[in-house]
Amino acid sequence: PSAERGAMLFTSTCETCHGTNGLGGDGTVAINVSSRLSSLDNDWYRGVIRNGRPASGMPTWGTVLSPHQVEDLIALIDAWRNGKQVVAAFNVTDLIDSSIYALNENDPDSATMHISRALDITDGVAAELLKIADDFLLSGDSAGALLTLENLKDQWPIGDPELGAETFANTCKPCHGGDGEGGGGGVFPQLHPNDFIQSQTNADLVTFIQDGRSGTAMAGFRTRLTADEIANVVAFLRQWQP
Repeated sequence: PSAERGAMLFTSTCETCHGTNGLGGDGTVAINVSSRLSSLDNDWYRGVIRNGRPASGMPTWGTVLSPHQVEDLIALIDAWRNGKQVVAAFNVTDLIDSSIYALNENDPDSATMHISRALDITDGVAAELLKIADDFLLSGDSAGALLTLENLKDQWPIGDPELGAETFANTCKPCHGGDGEGGGGGVFPQLHPNDFIQSQTNADLVTFIQDGRSGTAMAGFRTRLTADEIANVVAFLRQWQP
């Protein structure tokens, strides 16, 4: 069970009735209260989540959430009980997509919520673009926000090419050459430039590097490099393309 996944689930499913971080407010029912958490154990919360308390307005979630999701929520409650602050395990890519969907459905308030969550877990150029979209929404310009988010989606993930150069030199250079010239008699393709790189989005390239290509010398790097490191390599490779 993951408290971080539980926080993400709580934000998207429970926050409307229980407030941000379960703190209540504006007519919502607070559950992240030390006296309440200390008097009620995990089994009690597990039962209430699964079976609900319809007379009190608490729906039955056992038919909606998987057993694993229920346990993620219990892990979150346990973390609160121990005084921990938990950051929701949101995925920026999903939040950008959700923001764009909300604006296409003429729902700027939901788009603002998604952008706010994305701003909590990103920085750099991406955060600057998200802030611009947020400012557009504050001024009532949904079209400007949508255009900004679509541009961000086309560029996402945005890596650091200088850090990417270091990772490339340490990880990719032995096969592809220090200047991306390729090697191994054509076994390792030239990357400077490369038509395949030019035809893919950043997100597609990150997935490709993570998974590799079956039947070739290109092994996957999912367990060897972080997603941020791979995004940095992609940003570096972009500098070699026309």
